[in-house]
Amino acid sequence: MEGELSKRLFHLFEDPLFIVTGEGTVVHRNEAAKKYKKAEYLIEGIKHNTNPGKNQYLLLPEMQGHKLLHEAKVLTVSEKYKAVLLRKASLKEEIAPLSKLKKGSREGTVIFDEERIYDCDSGFSRFFNKQPEDIIGSSIYEFLKYGPGDYLHAVKAESIFEVLGRTSLPGLEKAWIMSIREEENREQAVCPGLLGRKAFVNLAKRLIDDPEVEELAIYTLDLDHFRQINDTLGYGFGEKLIAACGERLEQLNNEKVTIGHLGGDEFLVCSTGNKDRKEIEEFAERLLDKFRLPFNIDEHEITISLRIGISTYPHHAKTVDELLRQADSAMYQLKEQRTNDYQFYSASISKSFEALLSMEADLSKARELKEFEVHYQPQTNIETGEIIGCEALLRWNHSQKGYIPPGVFIPVLEKNNQINEMGEWILQQACHQNKKWQDEGCPPIVVSVNLSAKQLHDPDLVSTVRKALKDSELAACYLELEITESMAMTNETTVLKTLQELRHLGVQVSIDDFGTGYSSLQYLSRFPVNKLKIDKVFLHENKGRNEAIVKSIIHMSHALNLRVIAEGIETEEQLKFLQSEKCDEGQGYFFSKPLPAHETKKWMTQVGET
Repeated sequence: MEGELSKRLFHLFEDPLFIVTGEGTVVHRNEAAKKYKKAEYLIEGIKHNTNPGKNQYLLLPEMQGHKLLHEAKVLTVSEKYKAVLLRKASLKEEIAPLSKLKKGSREGTVIFDEERIYDCDSGFSRFFNKQPEDIIGSSIYEFLKYGPGDYLHAVKAESIFEVLGRTSLPGLEKAWIMSIREEENREQAVCPGLLGRKAFVNLAKRLIDDPEVEELAIYTLDLDHFRQINDTLGYGFGEKLIAACGERLEQLNNEKVTIGHLGGDEFLVCSTGNKDRKEIEEFAERLLDKFRLPFNIDEHEITISLRIGISTYPHHAKTVDELLRQADSAMYQLKEQRTNDYQFYSASISKSFEALLSMEADLSKARELKEFEVHYQPQTNIETGEIIGCEALLRWNHSQKGYIPPGVFIPVLEKNNQINEMGEWILQQACHQNKKWQDEGCPPIVVSVNLSAKQLHDPDLVSTVRKALKDSELAACYLELEITESMAMTNETTVLKTLQELRHLGVQVSIDDFGTGYSSLQYLSRFPVNKLKIDKVFLHENKGRNEAIVKSIIHMSHALNLRVIAEGIETEEQLKFLQSEKCDEGQGYFFSKPLPAHETKKWMTQVGET
């Protein structure tokens, strides 16, 4: 042995050097090699080596017990012995299989197996705000989890990564070196575990371009009644609800499914590997199931349901943009049907969706084209028939299609966040028109304007009302604002403060559609309201039972010193019943349908003469 390799030469090596037999038994080691106590790792790693002179990789425990990646160069010394020269592996050299990849500041490399991370560069550790030494020895699953295709999600951070390349290391079983790149996902603040629109679309495009992906399904998700919840409970609450929804959906993320959040209440899902339509339907049911249990947020228990539109590649479309558009159209079809479920795209749905898009485009121009009008439905004293007020109602007189029913276009205004702007416009129009009637010699009446939930919770509402009164020079006592029960019962402190400020201005306040929500005598006794409006459903359905309800509402209101108005009066029989119960005011087609301003003036003149 001494003749084959002199001691002097042996100790010249600064790196660990082992002399082993052909069977892998260590017979000698230099000073640097003595810290490697468990030689069996070395023996197991090299005994099958058949390529002397070429590098292989070993995971060897040092004295502190941590396994570290080493490069081992095996040299033939004689027929009986081999020399094994060790050095700690450097990532700069280990990434040779991935060296053709374009490297950037948002990229990093890691070496790992199923049990632990053996090494990483600073680019990888930077993703998680750590140093490499803080990561080495941990499980890869503490930092990354599967995403779809060549994507991985961060477990705790707000990032998503594309796998740029992955290869096994020679001489190491089930160990990998992998380079990843952080995708831009800055769109996400509320749901950091989900993709933003840009990242989601880019992923879907890559999957469609992947020859191994034979089919793909896109699901468009919409939360039912989210806007009403957002308007009544506030944007902070709505954001918490969206975050909670995102957390539930994120549980479905895996190598075949990814979830995206477009913003607001809109989510996207992409799934691959579905064998047939039945599997797609089963996954849609899983999505629906995620929302069957209520959410508990800020002491509120909220139950919210989903509408899901579905489009599939290549059956329905072959591009991501088409798939998204078709899934959207299927989802909006469910909205029109007012059902909560899932719907596959079809050609007939496409026509309906195109009509919706056309309406949205027309609505955006309607104000400029002066197609919006305010009509007024008279309100009378039930006992005397005297006109005492009118309700201002929005109408859309389309230049080509004529009058569009309010139930068709108002939900679109709400969906597109235009209802606040329109509400302010109606308020201005109503105040100016009422003052104009007074200036023209008509008897002074109260004009009633409906507030949306969003308007009621707008911190600028009082100043908006004050401005409308000032601009029109209308006395505040001739303006009445209508709110619904559900609006009044939500965010009690804020609503109470707003109503008190409005009453301080001299404006009247009424509760619309009373009896259809969650009424509370406590609220009625505390809120500064002047009037209750009985919903028309109580005059048209289940006559015997509803007459008893109407009587109770009238008597209760009078006990609280509130006036009562009944809407939807269409027959003399209904009028006589209300007169017998001492209802104060009435409104409905029995008296007059909603009329344009000039016709309303004529009607008031005729009623005044009779």
